[in-house]
Amino acid sequence: MIIEKPGVYNLSDADYHSDPCVTPSLNSSTAKIIISQSPKHAWHQHPKLNPVHTVVHSDVFDLGSVAHEHVLRGADKIVVLPFKDWRSDEAKSMRNMARNAGKNPVLSHKFDEVRTMGLGLAEAFKASEYPFQNGTPEQTLVWQEESSVGPIWCRAKLDWLPRLPHHRQPGDPIPVFPDYKTTGASADPIDWSRTAYQTGCDLQAAFYLRGIKAVLGIEDAIFRFVVQENYAPYCASLIELSNAAIDMAQRKVSEAVETWARCLSTDDWPSYGTNVAVIDPPGWAEKKWIDHEDAISLA
Repeated sequence: MIIEKPGVYNLSDADYHSDPCVTPSLNSSTAKIIISQSPKHAWHQHPKLNPVHTVVHSDVFDLGSVAHEHVLRGADKIVVLPFKDWRSDEAKSMRNMARNAGKNPVLSHKFDEVRTMGLGLAEAFKASEYPFQNGTPEQTLVWQEESSVGPIWCRAKLDWLPRLPHHRQPGDPIPVFPDYKTTGASADPIDWSRTAYQTGCDLQAAFYLRGIKAVLGIEDAIFRFVVQENYAPYCASLIELSNAAIDMAQRKVSEAVETWARCLSTDDWPSYGTNVAVIDPPGWAEKKWIDHEDAISLA
């Protein structure tokens, strides 16, 4: 499948991650790598740029990924298999068959925890406030961004596309686009804010809001994180970025777009550069040494 027009597409995970756009496209994950690492790192992980790029399936149980599928799609993309582990040839064969069919295989005793997480999320909200209802899961937005060297293609896979009115009227509620995140730490908003910035969730929110505006024409959309702990009692919270946080994240997206467009047009993907960088000690290291010196002087 080759996408040549902006719009909303219902793509499988495999099609989305293979990048079906007519030319290599930028998504939020690649934009994060450009900003936090380098264009060379972005090139290395891109399926259309790196000729030896491969998808590696981990045999380690990823509770977050399976819970994500269960919450958004129910059991549609999950295959529960009655094995204790993946060691037997039969278990490996059935696991591979599920993967080849575009589904997520999971051991039956592991799926019990996934179901419990789903129940915990449902219990956290009143039925009318449950974030993943009246809409469609995992829809892909494809659009073009302008840059100083010409347009580039972008793509974003929404966790949830809410049902939108054909003609929005004054006074209608602002559309909310929820995004499900699981965490092994804390879903407390203050605690999770550190995780959000460490993992680039701010850039993701800004990037997706651009796609929502470009494809759906919604300029005031709300991008809201639904954060759930992956351990009992599976508590959850709703978190949005402030206007100031979105503004800063949009500047990161703009830099990523410009860098991507420039590198794509020249086929030059620099890493950290060869200029000598002079660094100061981080605050914690300086304090540790000063404390050490003070202790010696008092001895």
